[in-house]
Amino acid sequence: MGRLAVLVLFVVVPLAELWLMLAVVAPTIGAPGAVALVLASGLLGGVLVRIAGARALREIQGALRAGRVPGREMLSAALVVLGGALLVTPGLLTDVVGLLLLFSPTRALAARLVERHLAGRVSLTASIGGPLGGPLLPLDPFGTGGMKHVDLKDLDKEARGRNGKGGH
Repeated sequence: MGRLAVLVLFVVVPLAELWLMLAVVAPTIGAPGAVALVLASGLLGGVLVRIAGARALREIQGALRAGRVPGREMLSAALVVLGGALLVTPGLLTDVVGLLLLFSPTRALAARLVERHLAGRVSLTASIGGPLGGPLLPLDPFGTGGMKHVDLKDLDKEARGRNGKGGH
């Protein structure tokens, strides 16, 4: 993480949150109303995180059952976790961003932005043949078509045949 990102994360965001709360929200609805708003958004966020998290888990399981690497689904789940973390962080700006990450359409947009940012920077491989070895295969976690689809069942049969263990 660069110095600018750290500065923004730990200095600019908290100052913006304080300004929004003290200069805009509290004078408009009063201090008790501002505190109640932050608490209510946290509670609502907790409920929404459970719903969005369960949906993200079902999508990951569906991708695995279909024999696909659940790259997009894992990214979506990570964004749900980030949204939940932002919702429990006191402040209205973080609450708004957190809520946006919990709704499927805005989470999909955020995921596309993250994918574009990570494209060409991330390389994933999978080891076939157990924890101590086997060939490494490049994976295409976001389904961009840049990698060849490999059926792991066929590779397993092939590996067993080469090792003299026989296929299924």
